[in-house]
Amino acid sequence: MKNLNFKIKAFVCFLMISALVCMPVSADEDSIKKVAEGISEDSDKLFELSETVLLQTKVIVKDDTVDQDIRDLAKTIHMVSHELEDIASKMQEKSAELQTLITDPVKNKAAIEETIGDIEAECNEFTGKLTVQHENVHDLVFRVPESCEANADATHDAAHGAEKVAEHVLEQTQELTAALSAPASPENTQSASAKTHASPGFGVIATIGVLFVVLFAVRKN
Repeated sequence: MKNLNFKIKAFVCFLMISALVCMPVSADEDSIKKVAEGISEDSDKLFELSETVLLQTKVIVKDDTVDQDIRDLAKTIHMVSHELEDIASKMQEKSAELQTLITDPVKNKAAIEETIGDIEAECNEFTGKLTVQHENVHDLVFRVPESCEANADATHDAAHGAEKVAEHVLEQTQELTAALSAPASPENTQSASAKTHASPGFGVIATIGVLFVVLFAVRKN
């Protein structure tokens, strides 16, 4: 009888461990993947927009027919665009790291949060440098000769476009932080159950039911 009770208790422990293993993870992996991809896309956009400012202002700087003070103004914006491009490049690198880390959001949660912090810092620096150039960009648009209007307008549009994208990046980093702590969605739970051919939630309930039966049998014996 003692041997039987020992086997029953061992079986109960096995069932309890199985129930814990089958429980869904806390992170919403679908949301995390979607937001991380959005941050990566926006980082690419920031680099492209910075490059646009760089190239368009370069045309004005190199145009000998334009007054020197206007060329100097364009050069100031041009030099800052180099810095913006470098920052955007760093954000691309961090976004690439993020894509690797999110393959296991639970295990890599701390590393993901650290990378998010790095991206936010870079994004804030990008926005700060861009904001300082607002007046210069608008001044350039109003002062350039007709021959460079298209270049100035393109610079203006790219600068404002980059500002909006940077703002969106910060919104997405907040969403990603929230998703890391969000409970698994029903869709994710069903997806996980499809892989194991059993619903995690049902497995836990069934296990509890079996536990009651086994414990009742132990007490009866």
